[in-house]
Amino acid sequence: MNALSLNHLWSYLQGLALTASNKKWLAEHLYESAEAETIQHDTLQKARALTEEQLQVMEQEEYLSPEDLKLLLYRTVDNIYSQE
Repeated sequence: MNALSLNHLWSYLQGLALTASNKKWLAEHLYESAEAETIQHDTLQKARALTEEQLQVMEQEEYLSPEDLKLLLYRTVDNIYSQE
């Protein structure tokens, strides 16, 4: 959303007859939503970085057995969750 649209939204919200508790409720929900999006984005970025790193390792190897591949995938998932 661009600055003009945000300003219009802000003007609209200011025109509503919101109580202090309504404003607090709205602010908390907006903040929670933003936090969830940030966490999701950060997790995705970490997963991409780990995937790239694992792909480089795999390219250097001539052959990975199914067991080695499973271990590699498990380590990747463990790394994602341990970095959160």
